[in-house]
Amino acid sequence: MISAAVIEALKEIVPADKVLLQEPMKLHTTFRIGGPADCLVYLENEEQLCKIQKYLRSLYRDRQRKQSAGQRPGICRNCSGGW
Repeated sequence: MISAAVIEALKEIVPADKVLLQEPMKLHTTFRIGGPADCLVYLENEEQLCKIQKYLRSLYRDRQRKQSAGQRPGICRNCSGGW
């Protein structure tokens, strides 16, 4: 599950109606299979892509710093090896 802070940050970069939570991936695949994605973001332009990439990289760096300092990261719950 993605934290509310991350979702709100994404909605500041792209319109809120382009940030879909628990979106069934079966609606987006050829064979109509796939469970829900935690978050699916539809981008409108390259600028949005760059902003989201920069934001997510900063989250990753913060998480790495917290882990190296012995703190538990707070980006999302139940992360197993992901960002």
